[in-house]
Amino acid sequence: MTAYQRGDYFEKRVKQQLTDDGYWCVQTRGSKTPVDLVALKPLQVLLVQCKGGDKPISGAGWNALFQLAHRLQGEAILADRDSSGIRWRRIVGWHVDRSQTWPCQPWTPDEAAP
Repeated sequence: MTAYQRGDYFEKRVKQQLTDDGYWCVQTRGSKTPVDLVALKPLQVLLVQCKGGDKPISGAGWNALFQLAHRLQGEAILADRDSSGIRWRRIVGWHVDRSQTWPCQPWTPDEAAP
């Protein structure tokens, strides 16, 4: 399996979990944007970046996702792979430099449901 196929498979797993929780989702594959998935519920917009491989999100990617979510009054969500499956994190601030901790909080798809 190629890196592209592994990434696509992981995005589909994330999308399926969100869909199972009642979100309407669309994959933005190949868009070259900071967003891999857009997930919607009434009064709720999630912009999701999926990181299923060895390459972590960059500081610039983090900030672009946070800024876009802020402009749309949505939530910036990072979904990455861990030993138990999908680890969900809400991005809550700018990433300034390598010495800073990444400003995020644990999150689950059902916690913010209206």
